[in-house]
Amino acid sequence: MLRRAVWQGLVAGLAGAAVMTATGAVADALASRDGAGPGQRHAALHPGRRSDVGPLPRAAAHAESGRRR
Repeated sequence: MLRRAVWQGLVAGLAGAAVMTATGAVADALASRDGAGPGQRHAALHPGRRSDVGPLPRAAAHAESGRRR
């Protein structure tokens, strides 16, 4: 028979896994509804790592692109 501490550890581990799963599902749902953010739009300018691509101008970084605020 398993000791009480082992059961408590198993329950705590399963509860933590459930919380992480729910948190991941919520984060995925929120991320998928908005579209590309400023960093993703900047990365889309040129594929790969490039040293000659500076940051987006502030107006372009925060432009409305269908994102809800």
